[in-house]
Amino acid sequence: MIEVNLSPVQQTQDFTKVGPINLTLINPIYFVLAIIAIYSVEMVIDSIFDDDIARLETEYKIYQNKLQKLRTELASFDEVKKQVTELNQKEKELENQVVVIKQIVAKRQNPYAVLKYIAEKTPDDVWIVDLVVDDRNLKIMGYSKAFPSITKFIEELRLSIHFNSDNINYTKPQTLKSEFKGIAVEPFEITAQIVNFYGD
Repeated sequence: MIEVNLSPVQQTQDFTKVGPINLTLINPIYFVLAIIAIYSVEMVIDSIFDDDIARLETEYKIYQNKLQKLRTELASFDEVKKQVTELNQKEKELENQVVVIKQIVAKRQNPYAVLKYIAEKTPDDVWIVDLVVDDRNLKIMGYSKAFPSITKFIEELRLSIHFNSDNINYTKPQTLKSEFKGIAVEPFEITAQIVNFYGD
């Protein structure tokens, strides 16, 4: 008769095995040497790369400093860009002002030469009671003892470079009477367009 003991408590445990590894097959000397070799290799590797790591860390710090300086310079460039933008705006404003000033200078109108010409060419028996210069428009109102003197005066105006000869008009105004201080006179109103304020 065969007896089989199936109780796990009663089974003897084998400490020479750890899982599938049989510890009796491991040489203790080689095992210790292997552990020493592992730690030694790690120390050797660390000693080999320590210098490189230190060098790389130093380079990293240097580049970090350079990067910081570049960022600072870039921030200052932003201020320069802002100043350049403001200067460009000022330049445009000044250009606009110059254009306006040039336009004003181009349109400046000194009627001195025109009035001087009129005074010199007015016949002796013609007198002016009203003279208006509005921009480039001239209006003269007055009297004459004889109509031919008015005709002569208009002809003198036509011959001048100050006026557009095709745009000199004569009318008899209703506001002026045909009598002045008991004397019969010819009232007139002459309108003209000034084309040149300077020279003759």
